[in-house]
Amino acid sequence: MPLIEINVGVIAAHSPDVSLEELEAFAKQLCEDVTPILEEATGARWIFHREVPTRLARDDPRRASDFLDEASLRMVEGPYDAVVVVTDVSLVSRRQRVVPGLASAVARIAVLSAGRLQVSPRGEPLRMLDSDTVRCNAATLLLHLVGHTMGLDHAPPAAGIVMSPFSVEPDRCSIPEFGDRTRRRLERLALRFPGREDLDEGTLSELWFHLSSALRHPWQVLVPVLRS
Repeated sequence: MPLIEINVGVIAAHSPDVSLEELEAFAKQLCEDVTPILEEATGARWIFHREVPTRLARDDPRRASDFLDEASLRMVEGPYDAVVVVTDVSLVSRRQRVVPGLASAVARIAVLSAGRLQVSPRGEPLRMLDSDTVRCNAATLLLHLVGHTMGLDHAPPAAGIVMSPFSVEPDRCSIPEFGDRTRRRLERLALRFPGREDLDEGTLSELWFHLSSALRHPWQVLVPVLRS
């Protein structure tokens, strides 16, 4: 059994007209899909915890900074090693491009847009959340985002699919794994992922100070999944 335990809070952030039940079911399946891959790559035990969902007032596109405040609070309260936000709304990068996800290694927060993964070619209906295409692309994206939160940068495709710049693949029907070199690095990085439950009040206060700094300068710590 792995000696290291990494706890991740998962928040479903849904717009008014989207089924919370469907989004949470999607998030649950997503976490189940990536857990064994992350455990094999890091040598740690990964536990994803369902957090109280957040209802968005509108379905307007959001910047990642719109989620940072709530996610950071949940991380400290958990306490968690990282937080994943799964939302149906579109995400906008600092260059005003719509992207499927954003991640911060400083704040240890990843935001994934399920709605973006449902977009089909013009003239075709939206993909269903439980379709194989959405499921496999979502798992690939979350692995990519988690890699960023742990400190990995983008890598060329020759080094492995997971950390190469992400794009939605309509024909994707399987979930890739991390390459050998990346796994070795993830094993080392996992050792430096502190367990929030072991932190005392003073350390948590220091953590909140750093998270607050991230909130004031979100675009300095958030890594867009797509190079724009």
